[in-house]
Amino acid sequence: KMEVAVRKISVVVCLAGCLLAVMQVSNAAESREEGIRLGDYRIKPYADLMSIYDSNVETQPAREKDDVSFRLRVGAGLENTAEKTKLKAELWGLSEKYLDLHDEDHDDFGESLNFQVMDLGRFNFGIEESYQDIQSLDYAVGSIQARKLLRLGTISGVKVTEKLKASLAYGF
Repeated sequence: KMEVAVRKISVVVCLAGCLLAVMQVSNAAESREEGIRLGDYRIKPYADLMSIYDSNVETQPAREKDDVSFRLRVGAGLENTAEKTKLKAELWGLSEKYLDLHDEDHDDFGESLNFQVMDLGRFNFGIEESYQDIQSLDYAVGSIQARKLLRLGTISGVKVTEKLKASLAYGF
């Protein structure tokens, strides 16, 4: 039951991504600006579909297994257009399916947020955060492992001259 629900959700997300991509294409035909304008913000939907051949999927020194996978990544970014502050956000989902090695199939998702105050005299300050719920090959054990990754960080900078800026970033 869970697998059927995940497939239905994947189809809905894929269709929503296609709809947003069509909206973006029709909007781009009317305007030279990227994305869908929403007040001071721009929504930038995207969809990437790729096919990958891997001659050694499990990265094993012996008994190599080759396969072809199909990867679909859909998402949307949000950016503001204000000059004094910068806001960028992204929400994405990824589904990768293999032709033969179905135990390698995985569905991932994530988000990111970046906020910067640009006009503090000569200084700027920002914070960033990202979260990923991914499944990736763990080379130590030779199998797919689920990982939840949360990253937080801050950045500050100073304008030394018109052409020179210095910044310091910290993250964990």
